[in-house]
Amino acid sequence: MADQDAYDAVIAQVRSSPTATVDELDAALLGAAAGSISAEARLRLVRFYAMFKIAEVLRYEEFRGFPQ
Repeated sequence: MADQDAYDAVIAQVRSSPTATVDELDAALLGAAAGSISAEARLRLVRFYAMFKIAEVLRYEEFRGFPQ
């Protein structure tokens, strides 16, 4: 999947999902970014995670923090 398509999918998921699902996606994206072995993959996942957090702030109108 191209990066822009992935960004669009992340934004759509954050906008349309129940809060519990957004929380699960938050933890999954952060875990994937932190656990990736490849530096290239890790950088790409961090960009997706940043886009996720921006979409989350726009939806909830506040920064909700990071998963525990």
